Amino acid sequence: DGPVVVLIDELDRVEDGEIRAMAQLVRAVLDFPNISFLLAYDAERVAQALGHGAPDGQEMERGRAYLEKIVQLQIPLPALTADEIWKFIEADLATIREELGLPVAFSDDELYRELVDGHLRDGIDTLRDAKRLLGTYHVVRSMVRQEVDWVDLLAYAFLLVNAPRTVENIRTQHHLFVIPEDGSPSRALKYAKHRGDRDPAERLSEANAGGEQHEAVQSVLTFLFPMFSGQPATTERPNRLCAPLQFGLVRRLGLSSGDYSR
Repeated sequence: DGPVVVLIDELDRVEDGEIRAMAQLVRAVLDFPNISFLLAYDAERVAQALGHGAPDGQEMERGRAYLEKIVQLQIPLPALTADEIWKFIEADLATIREELGLPVAFSDDELYRELVDGHLRDGIDTLRDAKRLLGTYHVVRSMVRQEVDWVDLLAYAFLLVNAPRTVENIRTQHHLFVIPEDGSPSRALKYAKHRGDRDPAERLSEANAGGEQHEAVQSVLTFLFPMFSGQPATTERPNRLCAPLQFGLVRRLGLSSGDYSR
């Protein structure tokens, strides 16, 4: 007797065949009285799936035409600027600042400003990306605490979210990122083989497995590991991630060798 609104969220997050099946279902029941559908999706992704099977070069055109038959009113989300996204991130960081031991005026920190303005600002495009970054940072910071610089951990959280294959390289191919301090001949030789006199850009390409989100990820890697830009590691600030001890703690998420996770 009353109006019903059916909300179908994240339509673009399923397989192509499921997108097409859902579109066919909505179209079949679209004219039922008192029922409206609200679909949330990435238009390009859904159009691509709906256009599957069209002649080469016509997939998107056919997909958009199919969408127009189903969706009577399209309302694109408002575009967010990088400044708006980072205001959201910093507002969220402020709410957990004390819990995670961040500085009182963390947004004025010189290293933080270098990371955000020089490396991260264009690497986070949506609020979804921002929430994933914040959630990941909250967990990693809680595990490592004060042992590793809080700004470097934010950069590492960005890699965890956006470059899992590169993070796997950090975990398993550590000789690509730091100089060993334990005096082990085999590790020192392995490091020398991979670093040596090779071009920093070549080493960076090897570290950034698969070119994940190429520009943003490589920019963050050069921030965390100055060797990739041909610069020496800074010693002005303690507990930077590029130091072997801190690097090892992050690789093991705060667990020293021989420790057991709770």
